[in-house]
Amino acid sequence: MKKLFAALCLLCALSLPGFAKAEVNGVYVTPKFLMSIMSTGNNSSDISAGGFSIFDTSTSYSQFTLGGGLALGYDFFPQSQLPLRAELEVLFRGNQKNTSGMDATDTGRTAFGMIGLDPDGFEMKGTWNTTTLFANVYYDFRNSTDFTPYIGAGAGLAFNYAGYTASYQGQDFASGDKYSTAFAWNVGAGCSYAFSENFALDVAYRYVSTGASSVDGDVQGFHYQIDSNPNGHEFTVGLRMTF
Repeated sequence: MKKLFAALCLLCALSLPGFAKAEVNGVYVTPKFLMSIMSTGNNSSDISAGGFSIFDTSTSYSQFTLGGGLALGYDFFPQSQLPLRAELEVLFRGNQKNTSGMDATDTGRTAFGMIGLDPDGFEMKGTWNTTTLFANVYYDFRNSTDFTPYIGAGAGLAFNYAGYTASYQGQDFASGDKYSTAFAWNVGAGCSYAFSENFALDVAYRYVSTGASSVDGDVQGFHYQIDSNPNGHEFTVGLRMTF
């Protein structure tokens, strides 16, 4: 996917001389650079054995990640004087990773004590990743300057990955992961600066919710279920090239 994104950006760059002085029709392409503070949301895990809960942990973890993608859109203003834009956007994000302790229940502490294990010696390592495909709509506040503020919202799909590895005193003993697809949405605002009729620098902020993710299964006599609700605060910088 990264190679595809790079190829698309190269194609856009090679096509620039051909339309730099042409009258625009509203179609545009925007390579985007993404800075994201992604959160797992309420990340809750329940691990049981023999029908008894032995770990019940609830945490929330955030991490700064980088990413990028591409948007293909249409600006209605050049042809119909409507200050609206619509676009299809795909964005890829870097992995989030975290290691945290596991909270043993009273039942778990009793059971581990009986077999000589330290209930505070367990850890959970998590890895999360999200790719989004959005249909976005923007309202541009057109004015007499080269700066155009706007608001926008979008809806689409989030392709989520969540993977977990449980360890005891540094030794891994169980793992599980899952890919899932969920409904996602975003809302935000931004501002563009027009260098010319064809080129504009676009800077934006948005909040994005990428649905729910759940990983569950059975391993070595234990049943586990780990739920998260990923979301994020994102900043994008893009170069809008209008044909």
